[in-house]
Amino acid sequence: MRWTPRERGEDNSLPVHGGQGSRPHGSDRLGGGRGGGRITDHESRGWEKELWVRTQCETFGGDRWVVAEVKDNGAGIDEAHLGRVFEPFFTTKPADRGTGLGLSISYAIVRNHGGQIACESQKGEGTVFRVMLPASET
Repeated sequence: MRWTPRERGEDNSLPVHGGQGSRPHGSDRLGGGRGGGRITDHESRGWEKELWVRTQCETFGGDRWVVAEVKDNGAGIDEAHLGRVFEPFFTTKPADRGTGLGLSISYAIVRNHGGQIACESQKGEGTVFRVMLPASET
């Protein structure tokens, strides 16, 4: 599968603000928590949850790629865990909060389509996931 990119301007990032009643779809899987009236880690520390999504077309080594980035301002991922986030069944959550399969499945899907997925994170500053898929020539 190859993706046909739409050309866009330099900064096409889309900030998505979290909080009660306005949680973006899927934010619980990106460190946004399940909220629902509970005080989340973000709220207890006095900052608002934010999620940014950006798409663009880039050229690397003569090939065109469709790039999607998802960034949050969460607690970040411990450096000791960063190299394992795409391993099947790896999770730092309690047993009743997930299986540790989401990122490993995402990794497999992206790789099966000739793409790449990467994660960058700094403790206390948030995480960025970057997905690159080959762009079609048409």
